[in-house]
Amino acid sequence: MHSFTIRDMEHLTGIKAHTIRIWEQRHQLVAPKRKESLHRMYDTEDLKFLLRIAFLYRKGYKISKIASMKPREIDDLVLQAGRVGDYESLINQLMEASIDLDEAQFRQTLHHLKTSIGIELALIHVIYPYFEKIGLLWMTGNVIPAQEHFASNLVRNWILKNMPSNPTYDGIIMPATLLLCPPNEHHEIPILFLQYLFRQNGKPAINFGINTSVDILQEYLQKQHANVILVYLITSFIHSGPSDYLRQLLDMFPSQEIVAAGPAFVQVEIDSERLKIMRSLDELLAYAKS
Repeated sequence: MHSFTIRDMEHLTGIKAHTIRIWEQRHQLVAPKRKESLHRMYDTEDLKFLLRIAFLYRKGYKISKIASMKPREIDDLVLQAGRVGDYESLINQLMEASIDLDEAQFRQTLHHLKTSIGIELALIHVIYPYFEKIGLLWMTGNVIPAQEHFASNLVRNWILKNMPSNPTYDGIIMPATLLLCPPNEHHEIPILFLQYLFRQNGKPAINFGINTSVDILQEYLQKQHANVILVYLITSFIHSGPSDYLRQLLDMFPSQEIVAAGPAFVQVEIDSERLKIMRSLDELLAYAKS
């Protein structure tokens, strides 16, 4: 059973650490373990329970009322409060299934997403926030690797199974947007997410995948044409840094527009008419659909 700090709990539940402490002291909602340093440590059952508490709290239930209920009553109330289109509830279902490594529950939730709100809304409002919510914890080692591979592989296969074909015009595939993750970036879900959105909105997109070098792009562009190169980077693992990497792309590919997305590029400032930096999910969605 894995353990979490109070800061981990804050990031995962959206409830401030100070508030969690107050809930513990006044309402005895959870009883965290203590390290020798007296720092609080929470286990997976604590996390799942606090996810449910946080969900009900944001639904308007008073914490004093929640604290007076039995765990089974809280579970029933969560089921009643959760409804179709209630994205937080669906995100939490995926999180609980991944915490428990429960493949049947994870697949069932993905199936429910497809049939209830559709692939595109599921990707935008559930899958993307789900991975965004726990991605930082995965990178810092605060969630076990098995959970990362478990969730990523199931979602990857789900997206690929439902991936639209590249749109064609008179049987010809038009110049595409090339999607990729730079060298040493191994988080594939964001570019699969973008590949689906581009194709679903009538824009050809070719996914070069993770850990893609500029040499591979050069080889492709010697034989095929592309209007746009879109790179997605979560953390700056590239040797030269995000700014230098984008300048390299601008220099090497003067005929293409370069689009940079992901947390690692948010603070980058480069003055170029051929460079677009997507600094939020809304900007990225607008670009994919434009």
